[in-house]
Amino acid sequence: MAKHTYYIAFAVIILSTAGLCCGQSEANEPNKIGGFSEELLGPIPQQVLGVVRSRDNRHIAIATAKDNKFQIVVDGKAGPEYAGLMDGGIVFSPNGERIAYAAKKDNNKMSVVVDDKSGAEYDSIAKGTIIFSPDSSRIGYVAKKGNNWHVVIDEQASESYGGFAINTLFSPDSRRTMYVAEKMGKWVVVIDGEKGPEYERIKGNLIFSPDSKHTAYAAQSGYNKVQAVIDGNAGPQYDDIMDRTPAFSPDSQRTIYVGKKGMRWQIIVDGNAGPEYDSIGKGAPPIFSPDSKRLAYTARDEYKWVVVVDGNVAGEYADILEGSLIFSPDSKRIACAAGKSGKWVAVVDGKEETEYDNILAGSIVFSPDSRQIGYVAQTESRQMVVIDGIAGGGYARIGSTAIFSPDGKRAAYVAQKGTKTAIIIDGQAEPECDGVGSGSPIFSLDSKHLAYWAANGRRWRIVVDGQTSAEYDGNACAVAANENGFEAIGSRDGKLYRVFWKP
Repeated sequence: MAKHTYYIAFAVIILSTAGLCCGQSEANEPNKIGGFSEELLGPIPQQVLGVVRSRDNRHIAIATAKDNKFQIVVDGKAGPEYAGLMDGGIVFSPNGERIAYAAKKDNNKMSVVVDDKSGAEYDSIAKGTIIFSPDSSRIGYVAKKGNNWHVVIDEQASESYGGFAINTLFSPDSRRTMYVAEKMGKWVVVIDGEKGPEYERIKGNLIFSPDSKHTAYAAQSGYNKVQAVIDGNAGPQYDDIMDRTPAFSPDSQRTIYVGKKGMRWQIIVDGNAGPEYDSIGKGAPPIFSPDSKRLAYTARDEYKWVVVVDGNVAGEYADILEGSLIFSPDSKRIACAAGKSGKWVAVVDGKEETEYDNILAGSIVFSPDSRQIGYVAQTESRQMVVIDGIAGGGYARIGSTAIFSPDGKRAAYVAQKGTKTAIIIDGQAEPECDGVGSGSPIFSLDSKHLAYWAANGRRWRIVVDGQTSAEYDGNACAVAANENGFEAIGSRDGKLYRVFWKP
């Protein structure tokens, strides 16, 4: 069960609090600089305890304290005061427009506060359990009253249980719910309020199918035997089931999991068992193609690794880089990084590219139009981005893999040379700086422009197509692309500003 705490902890943040001001917010007057404009959000609180950013990097929440009272300041607007805030309890909704957190009241009771409105009081709120639905309209969490725990969904508490484990709550369409509950030493999966069969434990994640119509999980029934339970139907017993399986195909029509019998593993697709191997999956489970028509995985027999695509062995290698096997967005292409005679090669559509001393994990990526592929390779002490088999310049460190534009025609990445950093865009280096902000660089939605935070000394500017903004003390939020261009949040002289760029 998740542990809980009542006091917010101090956190490392990337705001500068130089020249702090705690007075009233000044009038929001845009300060236009070239294609840039800025809007004052408000002062940075004098005591900053923690910072959380929305997923889209357009909003920022700051936990603060003054005179033994705690509050959350969102985009410069202060919320209600409370006796305490739960550490790690601030959550933005997926669309970034709503916020929730757990707060302690003067009577020592805890409530979940959603959009400044306090919910029902409980003795404690389980840490890390506050969850918004994918459409941002619903919210759930786990709360304790007396000795009993409840899952609270839209402020409606479930029956009492001895414990909970939430790793999935809302379905992709936000209409359904699913969670794990414990009572008298047994565990059940509760789907849409209905309890399923009792098990010794529930292993791994609960999942909904992408269309929200189906459910799946792995459960232990009996002594160390595990079954995949799909739509309430338990499959054959295995000694183990691979983490992150069972899983659904993107079209929700197919299922897959990997089971272990004795010392051997086999893949089960749509209920049909495949060949056995010593191991299946190097750092990742089998994957469906985006169109759901194809299936690929890596497997090991004795001392060799193989790539299996659509049921056929597509290559044998000494090793496979963990998690490197990917399909292209159009499902027609496939790639991975393989070990061969002490070297590493990218294998793209079954063809081996140039050998390197290393290929960085997680760096293989297809462009959105599936026509290009990029990755980060290393030869001795130099790293380089390779796009379509052509290596770029060597640098001391590559700070990101290839970042393709939405139309797939352009590419950029971060490169470090000595103590300086540069953005490489379409093969050309931008002016060097002392560092770039997280999430940088980013293309505009129409692929025509590129933006990033750049540091010179302790000052920051946003750079778009070579044009620079005013200086800021800190980059509070990464640059985000919007329908008009870009936006970000910066700090200067103790105040927060929303910064815009339009062509």
